[in-house]
Amino acid sequence: MATITDSLAWAEVPVPLTIQQMNEHQQEAIASWTREVVDTKTEGFEELYHAISMIVKYIPHFVVIPLMVEHIKPQIAAGVCLKMGVDQATSYANDLPPNTSPSLPTH
Repeated sequence: MATITDSLAWAEVPVPLTIQQMNEHQQEAIASWTREVVDTKTEGFEELYHAISMIVKYIPHFVVIPLMVEHIKPQIAAGVCLKMGVDQATSYANDLPPNTSPSLPTH
């Protein structure tokens, strides 16, 4: 079974020492609960990213890029780019600063 640190690595937030010191069963319960909370709080994001990616097709590129950079958090801009076609996403990602370019899924 994966350690709590491995299990929650996707969050990119260090696991508190108190949780690391719990037994494996308790750690897995915390990891499961954490994933459930995140899933509940982000429900509908995929559809939102898809809708935004469809809308920005009709907005000039020179308008979208400054909006993404100045008003949208990098993770959301990346989520939107992931829902675009390859050509459109590449076009936007190439003009975004490095911290907003989407990281492609590895699965």
